[in-house]
Amino acid sequence: MFHYSYNTSTFSNKEHATDRAAQRKALVAKLHHEFDGELNKVQQHIADITHRCKQCGIYNDFVYIVKENSPPSHLDLTDPKDLAQWENHPDRFVLGNLLDDPSRATLENVQQVHDIVRKTVNNLQTKPKAGSINSEHLTSFQNRMWLYDLLLSSWTENMLSVMSKYLENHDGDGVVLYYCFLKHFAGATKANIIAAYAELTEAKIQLHLYNNDVSAFTNAVRIPTRKLVNCQKQPTFQHMLNVYHGVMDCPNQEFSNYVHNLYREYRSDGPAASWSMFQLLDTLDQEYERLQALNRWEP
Repeated sequence: MFHYSYNTSTFSNKEHATDRAAQRKALVAKLHHEFDGELNKVQQHIADITHRCKQCGIYNDFVYIVKENSPPSHLDLTDPKDLAQWENHPDRFVLGNLLDDPSRATLENVQQVHDIVRKTVNNLQTKPKAGSINSEHLTSFQNRMWLYDLLLSSWTENMLSVMSKYLENHDGDGVVLYYCFLKHFAGATKANIIAAYAELTEAKIQLHLYNNDVSAFTNAVRIPTRKLVNCQKQPTFQHMLNVYHGVMDCPNQEFSNYVHNLYREYRSDGPAASWSMFQLLDTLDQEYERLQALNRWEP
């Protein structure tokens, strides 16, 4: 599931190798700038953490589950062997990464990966074979605790008191704690709010700007929308119109007709009028995926 690859790191994935000790030392060393919760330093703090984690080879520990795919038809999930194969299959989940894009992350789907890792580690009876799924989960378990230590050592007492209200969620897991930090601070500055609204203007969200890839379009809209939600703001009526207008001229006629029908429903106070921006984006993704599955997507 995690596909560990330390190609860009000086460290390896061997649990008891000497470089694991060096990796821990490099990762948990206090950041140069101690963070006190200042809004004007949030982005720099995020950049510092991202740089440290990528340099120390723990980039893949920040994945969260966007959705679970359907199993291949040749697998019989009533068969224990097939079930075990699917549970550890690299294509089982569509994953996001907090270091790249936390816009679709929720506490639930971040916690889901945490629970998978913890369940594996709790069930270990013997040392796992190097390179196995169990070995990767054990490594991730260690890395996530080290990240927890890094965050605690890089925050002032004031900042720790701010984050203490998330104690019941992070449970000593650095990735979950980092998500709580992002949730608390993302988009908190006036400049970020203005920038998020600017990213939702009609000129910025046109499907052709994303090569008529609906998934790329909806992902681009989700990022500023999530920033607004994190600071208790919502996209306006005009922003909803911008999204509709941005995909109406899709060269795939079937998809375009679908959007026009939704738009008429939205304007006439039908069911779509009560949707949030995320519900609209999810619906566009579902129709896009449906047409692709039927081989009817010809942009």
